Amino acid sequence: MRTSVVTVALLLLTGILCIAELAWGSVHLPLEDLWAYCSGGDLASSSAAIIRIRSDRLLLAIITGATLAGTGVTLQALLGNPLADPYILGTSSGAACGSALALCLGISSALTLPLFSFLGAIASTLAVFGIARTGNGGGRDRLLLAGVIVGFLGSAFIMLLMTWSDEMLQTIVAVLMGNLDFPFTALSRRALTLASGVVALGLLALMSQARTLDAWSLGEDGAAHLGISIETTRLLLLALAALLIGCVVSFTGLIGFVGLVVPHTLRLLVGSVHRRLLPLAIVGGAALLTASDLLAHTLAASPIPVGVVTALLGGPFFLYLLVRGGTLQ
Repeated sequence: MRTSVVTVALLLLTGILCIAELAWGSVHLPLEDLWAYCSGGDLASSSAAIIRIRSDRLLLAIITGATLAGTGVTLQALLGNPLADPYILGTSSGAACGSALALCLGISSALTLPLFSFLGAIASTLAVFGIARTGNGGGRDRLLLAGVIVGFLGSAFIMLLMTWSDEMLQTIVAVLMGNLDFPFTALSRRALTLASGVVALGLLALMSQARTLDAWSLGEDGAAHLGISIETTRLLLLALAALLIGCVVSFTGLIGFVGLVVPHTLRLLVGSVHRRLLPLAIVGGAALLTASDLLAHTLAASPIPVGVVTALLGGPFFLYLLVRGGTLQ
């Protein structure tokens, strides 16, 4: 019963936020304009252009928020770490490094940018996991520290690229801050459509592994006892998470804490069974990032990067979990 109530409430909230994202901003549009745009009715060209731009941003917010929350749930179960998150573990930072490198090399096409982001994401994820496994083994604190170190190194690499490429300075700064205002062209819109399809298939693949993630929550020994192939499953899920993160970071840059706030909040409401948690986290991530972008465009005279808003929301939440020593339950 509680799960049904949470599901309905979350879907309703997401729908309201989507409408608000299209209607509100520096220029407010009446709901009649939105209806006319969706139904093919008469609409002023200026209003149609505004709705088109906001529609691109809304789609980007939805797929990015869904990806960050979905991969957050997956990494937390896979790594046995309640503080695991694509941003904190350095996966997003690695993807951003790949994007920044492609920009500096002048090969930032609609296809090469996601490819470089994916390669950066998978490299940073494997680096974090490898560092955590060296020495005395990979405990929770060691894994978290490895992620922080790789994240810092990634940020340092991006800043080094900034000093070498004055022409791309502003674009690389946008990668660091996290932004949904991607300069869309006809080609990049097709790339976004392709990325949306990849994200949808990837998230469906993650949801198909809900029982595997439940088993993995028992620990590697428990998962192996239940017949899970540890190394193969870990590699496939890490690669899938890196692919999804690479797809969205190539458009948005670094956006943190969505994969931390949403899963933990929903665990308090619906528990830790992944066949319920993962789909709701995907919807919740889309809702949170849409709400954050709405705040970013309405709270100040000039738009605030959405990555700043999520950091302001997620930073205190992360500190609370760290002090409390949160669990996956």
